Amino acid sequence: MTVDEAGTLLQYMSTDYPNFKSQNMGFTVTRWASAFEGTPFEVVLSAYNAYVLKGSDYAPNVGHIAKIIKDNVSDPKMSELEAWGEVVKAVRDSDRAAEHFENFSLEIKRAVGCPENIKAWGRDITEEEFNTVIQSNFIKNYRIQEKKFEEYANLPEHIRAKLPISEMLNIEKKDDIFFGDEPKKGVPEEFAKAMEELKEELFNERQNKQKGMQL
Repeated sequence: MTVDEAGTLLQYMSTDYPNFKSQNMGFTVTRWASAFEGTPFEVVLSAYNAYVLKGSDYAPNVGHIAKIIKDNVSDPKMSELEAWGEVVKAVRDSDRAAEHFENFSLEIKRAVGCPENIKAWGRDITEEEFNTVIQSNFIKNYRIQEKKFEEYANLPEHIRAKLPISEMLNIEKKDDIFFGDEPKKGVPEEFAKAMEELKEELFNERQNKQKGMQL
């Protein structure tokens, strides 16, 4: 999340919580941006929306939002059929597609694609196609997203700190993570460095285990 995006988040916060005030808004914006540096704005905003929907009377602090993000990444709570149920509800109310999409978990958002798909599913296809082809494709995509979240959560914490989850979600398959001696074309440099660190760490762990077995 950038400083500008943190400013947008705090504008939302000021609207949702009229009593929210800061003695130094510039410092507050910088603090939020620093706390979530490397975390995509859509992830932070989704966590903030989840907090708002809980009905708290007080604006969240950095720790509240960080916990929601951590819980969402490390412990996905919806089965694929429960996630599909959320999509069905949104399609039945497709005039509010953007609002429904915003309230989806990140996994569902990635599996659906965009609010326009919700509108199209409610308007341009038959119910039979929606309940067969679209459902099948969604569940397939949702499983892919769940696996990526699981892989991300299993990475060492110091690697996750350098590796935005958005980059993990953009990886098409597990083999793309460990890409051998040379980084793949199009892989962000920071992402490549983080994964090289992980490979070196795993190699050292294996070496230490082998030494321990020989003693």
